[in-house]
Amino acid sequence: SAGLNLNWDRFALIHPAGRAGPEGAVLTLRPGWTGPGLPDAAPVVAGRRGVDLATFDLDDPADRLRLTSYIWPDQPRRLELTALAMEAAQQRGPAVDRGDVLPWLRARLADRMPGTVEVIYHTVAWQYFPQETAAAARAAIETAGAAATGDAPLAWLGMEGDGSGERGAAITLRLWPGDVTLALGRIDFHGRWIDWTTEKLP
Repeated sequence: SAGLNLNWDRFALIHPAGRAGPEGAVLTLRPGWTGPGLPDAAPVVAGRRGVDLATFDLDDPADRLRLTSYIWPDQPRRLELTALAMEAAQQRGPAVDRGDVLPWLRARLADRMPGTVEVIYHTVAWQYFPQETAAAARAAIETAGAAATGDAPLAWLGMEGDGSGERGAAITLRLWPGDVTLALGRIDFHGRWIDWTTEKLP
C-alpha cells in the first residue's frame, strides 16, 4: 500500500551463493535459506509503479503508525525492517496510484517499453481480489504475454498462498514469449525463511 516492495533493488539479500543487492543497501534481509543460491545478476530498473485501493502517505505520522500497526508486536525484526523500508520510501518513494487493479493493469500492459522486461509482481495480494477481478486480470496478463516479443518480454512474478497444504507461500515466475512457468520455491509469509528450488533461470 505504501509502495515499499517497489524499492526491492535498494535492498540486499544474503543467500548461500553470496549477496544480492547494492552496497550500502537501505536494509539487508537474512532469511533462513535452503537450496541453491541466486544467480549473479544486477538488474537495472527503468521505471516502477504500483496500485492500491487505499494508499498511504508516508509523510503523515498517522499513516506510518497505521502501517506499523499491521505488524505483529512479537516480531521486532519485521518492525525494524519496515521502519527502514518506510524511511527509504520517504526519501525516494515510487508512485503508488490509488485505484482498482484491473483498469490500471490493462493500461500499463498497453504501454510497453521496447528493450526492457515488463515485470508484474505481487506479494500476498492476489488472494484478496474478487474472483471476477482475479480472472480478468489473469486474462489481461495472458493476452499481453501472447503478444510479447524478444525485444519486449513479459514476466509475471508472484508470492502467494496456493492452497497446496505446503508451508508458506509459493514463489512462481511465468515468462513470455514462450509461456514458461517456473516454480522457484516457497517462502515464509513474513520472509523469515526461503526454500529455493531453482538451480538456473532461463
